[in-house]
Amino acid sequence: MSRARLHPHLRRGVGNLFSSDVYQNYTATYAWASNQTAHLGLGCVVAMIALALCPWLAEHLWLMFLVYPAKEGLDVWLARRLRGSPFPVPLREILIDSATDLGFVSLGIALAVLQPLHPASLAAWAGVALAFAALASRHFIAGKRAFDKSALPYLFRLGGFRATWRDEADVIRAFLDGNGPPHLLLVGQRGSGRTTLAVAIGCELANRLQLVRHVSCPDLIEALTGRNHASRASEPWTVHEAGWLVVDHVDAGRKLPPLPPGKRIIWVASADADRPGLEAMLAAAGAGGLAVIDVTAMAYQPP
Repeated sequence: MSRARLHPHLRRGVGNLFSSDVYQNYTATYAWASNQTAHLGLGCVVAMIALALCPWLAEHLWLMFLVYPAKEGLDVWLARRLRGSPFPVPLREILIDSATDLGFVSLGIALAVLQPLHPASLAAWAGVALAFAALASRHFIAGKRAFDKSALPYLFRLGGFRATWRDEADVIRAFLDGNGPPHLLLVGQRGSGRTTLAVAIGCELANRLQLVRHVSCPDLIEALTGRNHASRASEPWTVHEAGWLVVDHVDAGRKLPPLPPGKRIIWVASADADRPGLEAMLAAAGAGGLAVIDVTAMAYQPP
């Protein structure tokens, strides 16, 4: 999705300026900003300690700028070794994330070596830091806001779902690309990873800036039978706004109202759900084109 076509709620901030309304929740946007601020502070504090303990570094300041690149290089190498999943995180995303961390740490080191802190040098450093932060945030913030609006319970990338993949990968890939059956039914025993797989698929959709919403089955029923309204910037997408739904705790004992047309939905069955009855219930509600994945057979290995 191009930046020009982003939903307005993904272009502007959620909540206050830094999305840090602690009386509501900590957003992914706030977590990202806090993380990068921590990288900046880490670079500054470690560099100041190093200069205090090793005065000779004052004549070889460039050495301090080489330590963290070595660490990030190792991280990239370790990340690229995780090739077992059919949904690995793209190398471009890994490199951009590492470069962003490295940039903020380097800015912290630069602040430490600006001794004494003259107004002119401090102003120049602040300008560079703000410019870099603005540039880096352009890549990350829209995805973080999409995740915030999804109401997904946690961030978990599909590449981290360690399991025995067979035909499930092709089914999920077609679903993510908007091809194939528009409905996925995840079944399995308790603890098999059904919800984790559903959340992982939802996170991939949010990372692609799709309008995805996680909701429980009772809340879905209430939303479909209630009044349709638009969400505010600080609220998750409504069921009607989202094009993709992740519906948890589905069982055949509930009666679903007719589903809105055009939705692509991941259904997470309860552990003791009656599968034939569940499929019949979904078909009666309009969930035509249903692909079923037995997550138990995938032998998921939690991290």
